[in-house]
Amino acid sequence: MERTSVSVRDGSLTFKVKGTKFVEFTPLFAVKGKLAPIKKLRMKEQGEGLKFTGEVEGISCNIVLMKTSRDNVDVLVFKAQCDDGFTNDGIICAFTSSGICNFDRMLAYHFTYTPPKYFGGKVDEPFDYPAVVEKLDEVRYDPWSYPWHAKKISEFPYHLKVSQVLFKLKDGTYVFLLPLTNSGCRGYISHFKDNQFDILLNSYCKMAWKNAFILAIGVGNDPYVVIEKTYDVAFERLGRSLCLRKNKKYPDELEYLGWCSWNAYWREISEDKIIYAYNRFKKLNLPIRMFLIDDGWIDSSDERIRRFEADSNKFPHGFKHLVARLKERAVYVGLWHALNGYWNGIDPESELGKTYKAYLMESADGKLVPDPTDMKALKFYLDWYGFISRCGFDFIKVDNQSFMTYSYRGKIPCEEAARRIEEAIQMAASLNGLNILNCMAQIPEAYFNWYVSNVARACVDYIVPHKRSRDKLHIYFCVYNALWLSQVAYPDYDMFQTHDPLAVQQAVARAVSGGPVYVTDEPDKTRPEIIKKLALSNGKLPRPDIPALPTEDVLMRDPYNEHVALKAFTHAKVAGVGTYGIIAAFNITKDNVAVDVSISPSDARLKEEKYVVYEYFSEKYYLVERSESISLTLDPLETKLFIIAPLQKWIVPIGLNDIFIMPKGMEYAMLFDDEAIVKLRDVGTLLAYTEEEVHVEGGDVVSYKPLLKVKCRNDTIRIKRRA
Repeated sequence: MERTSVSVRDGSLTFKVKGTKFVEFTPLFAVKGKLAPIKKLRMKEQGEGLKFTGEVEGISCNIVLMKTSRDNVDVLVFKAQCDDGFTNDGIICAFTSSGICNFDRMLAYHFTYTPPKYFGGKVDEPFDYPAVVEKLDEVRYDPWSYPWHAKKISEFPYHLKVSQVLFKLKDGTYVFLLPLTNSGCRGYISHFKDNQFDILLNSYCKMAWKNAFILAIGVGNDPYVVIEKTYDVAFERLGRSLCLRKNKKYPDELEYLGWCSWNAYWREISEDKIIYAYNRFKKLNLPIRMFLIDDGWIDSSDERIRRFEADSNKFPHGFKHLVARLKERAVYVGLWHALNGYWNGIDPESELGKTYKAYLMESADGKLVPDPTDMKALKFYLDWYGFISRCGFDFIKVDNQSFMTYSYRGKIPCEEAARRIEEAIQMAASLNGLNILNCMAQIPEAYFNWYVSNVARACVDYIVPHKRSRDKLHIYFCVYNALWLSQVAYPDYDMFQTHDPLAVQQAVARAVSGGPVYVTDEPDKTRPEIIKKLALSNGKLPRPDIPALPTEDVLMRDPYNEHVALKAFTHAKVAGVGTYGIIAAFNITKDNVAVDVSISPSDARLKEEKYVVYEYFSEKYYLVERSESISLTLDPLETKLFIIAPLQKWIVPIGLNDIFIMPKGMEYAMLFDDEAIVKLRDVGTLLAYTEEEVHVEGGDVVSYKPLLKVKCRNDTIRIKRRA
C-alpha cells in the first residue's frame, strides 16, 4: 500500500495516508480580484507527479503535485498555476480543508500574538499559557513563534496564524504541513473553525500572479526525519537549498562565551559601563570573549536613527575607540541595530535621512524606512555596515525584522519586500566581513530568505525582572521551536542572567542548545560558578554537534501544562570513541509538582548497544543497554543533565567535569588494550568509567574505580591498565 496518495472528487483534493483519508482540500484561486473555487477540476499524470486542471471564471488554472520519497519519508509539494491571476486583498490562493481525520495530537507553531501581559502588567503566578485571543484579523502577526500543543483544531482562535504544524496519527505516523512562502506571498495556516482550517498565500498587496508554491506535506514514522526532509525537498523546489542550516557556516564569533549589555544596563549604556563590565569579568577570571552592545547606543529622535555614529554623550570617543580597547583584550565585538534603522525608522530631518533620501521610502504607517525596490536598500546597508566594519565590529544583531510586512503592506508584496531586504543586509554584511545574528524574525518571509545568516533567536525575550513561569516558558518555547528553526538556523536561546533564581536551568538549556551562549549579568551580581561551567578557560564554547531537540516521548506532550518532564537531547562526537548522547531534563510544570522521568540512550537516538550514563549534578552513574531506561523523579524546578557515553572498551572517558558538556572537553581519545590516551581541550578534572586497576600519568587521581576522577596537570592524560 502506498504511504500517501492524492485523488480528486467534486472539485476537492483528497489526501490519504496509508489508504485512509487524512484531509480534503478545496482549492481556491484569485483571478478577478477575489478567491473562487476551481471548476471542472480533473487529474492527469505528469512525469513523476500529478497535474490537476480546471478553470476559475473562464481562466485556466492548474495545481501541480510533485512527490518525492526520501529516507522513508514521502514529501508532496503543491504548486499553483494560473494564466491570469489577480488579487485585490492580497490572498492569491487557498486550500480550504473540510476536516482533519484520524489524528491523536498536534503541535502547531503560531506567530500571531505574544500572550497578553507576558512582558508586564499584574498577573498572578502561575502564568496561563496558551492564551486564546479572539479579537484578531488577517493582518495582525507577531515577531515570535509559539509552540501550541493541542488535541483539537477547535482550540485555536479563527485568525491564529500558524507557520507549520505536526500531526501524530493514531497509528503513530507523523504528518507535517509546511505552507510555502514565495512569489511575493507569505504562506500560513489560519481560519480555524471546528475541525477545519485554510492554507493561505497572502501578499498583503494587490498583485497579479501566475505561479506560486502553496504547501509541502511530509509523511513518515520518524518525526525528526519527516520535518528535515520536508524542509529539504520544499527548499529544493523553491531554489533555496542554500538557506538550510546544514548548508551554511556557523559564525566564528559565536563560538565564544559572551556578554550582552541589554538586561544589565537596558538603554543606559555607555563606554565607561562597558569597559567596567569587561574589567569586572576579567578580575573574576571569567572567560568571556564576546561582547554585544545592544539597544541604547543610537543617536535618535523619537526613536528614529539620526546618524550611523553612536550617541556622543554616551560614547564620547566614538565606537572605533571603544572596540579597539576591547580588542586589546582579545574580545569579539557585536553591535545591535533594528532592521529599519531604529524602532520608528530613520529621522527624515536628520543628515542621515537627507543623505539617503533616494534609497528610502515612506512605510504604510508613515515612517521612513529602507526601500526594497531596485536594490536601493542595498546602498543604505552597504554604507552603514561599512561604517560598522571600519569601527572594528565582528558581527551585527539585526533586530525588528518583523517590521517588514507591516511597513510594506499595500505597497510591495510582503515576501518580495522581505526577500529584497534580507538579500540586502546579507550581501552588505558579507561584503563588509560581518556575520548576522537574527532577532524578532520568526516570520516566514524572513527565515525563508536567510541565504547566508545562520543563527537566529529561538523565542521571545528572556524576561527581567525574573518571573518563575516566564523562565519555564522560555525553555519550553526555545526547545520546541528548535524543531523547525534548526532547519534554517542555529537556535539562539537569548541572553540570561546568572543571578536569576533559576539560573542553573537557564544555563543548562543554553549549554545543550547547540547555539550561542551569552549572559547579560549586572557585573557586580554575576555568579562565576555558573559561568565557568559554560566555557573552556579560553572562552571557547564546548558546543554540542547538533541543536538540542525534544525527545520523541515528550514531543507531542506539553511539559508546561501536563505533568511530564521536558527532555532535550543532543550529540557530542569525540574522535576515537564515537558519539555521546546528552539529555537535559527539566521540570517546568506550571503546577510545580514532582514528575517522573525516564532516561534512555534511545531517547538520544544513539546506535551502540551499551552505555555508561552519568548524571552531572548527582554524580551518579548507570550501566544500561540502548533500549533500557533509568527511572527518576524530578522535583519542582529541578534540572538533571545526563552524559551518555558508549561502552566499548575496558575504559569509558566521560569528559571534563568542569563544564556541563563534558565530552566536548576532550579533543580525542585513543583506547588500546593496555592503556588509554586522552587529549583534552583544557586542563581540568577528567572523569572516566573503568572497573580496572589503573596507573595515571599527567594528573593526580582523586578517586579510582568505577568512576575514575583525575585532576589533570596537563592536557594529555595516559591511563595505564595494571597487569
